[in-house]
Amino acid sequence: MKNELCRKGILALNIGVIDPGFEGPISSTLINFGRANFIVKPGAPFLRISFHRCPVSPKADKSWKYDREQYISRVKDEVGAYLAPTFLNIEATAERAAERAFTSFKERLLLWATVAAVVVALLAIFAPLGASLVDKCIGGRDQRELQLEQTLEKKLEDRHEARLKEISQQIEQLQRNKAERPGHGNASAGKP
Repeated sequence: MKNELCRKGILALNIGVIDPGFEGPISSTLINFGRANFIVKPGAPFLRISFHRCPVSPKADKSWKYDREQYISRVKDEVGAYLAPTFLNIEATAERAAERAFTSFKERLLLWATVAAVVVALLAIFAPLGASLVDKCIGGRDQRELQLEQTLEKKLEDRHEARLKEISQQIEQLQRNKAERPGHGNASAGKP
């Protein structure tokens, strides 16, 4: 391809090897990536061709022979059938891609926002209930510990009282025994 056309943003497509024995016109599709319109003028060079000697191909005899009118008609039909009107329409392609990407993003964002809202709502409902339950468990445990402590104190108090009563009875018994023994009685009891 001529380098000066490339510098102007013109790109030639479908340039390749031409089969040995081909007879007919040669064409190329040009795509304008440049900023300005580009008009191909009749006789203006736009393609560089190199010829090489090749061994005779068995397909050369079967190669289709095109005359100019047939070839041009075939190329027009192919371009009309296969090239979309939006071929390399960068703006439309970018818009479609952005629309798909943002639509998908919006759908995912909506989904995650809904999930987040449900989670926050559930937390708002169940957090106070959970806190209340934990408080009951902890408070209940404190209450049970207090009751157990009071029960233990009462048992110890009852034991101490029982023991004090027993000791008091033993002291009274000892004092009675002491008073009943001869010579250990009351001093006033021995006088007339």
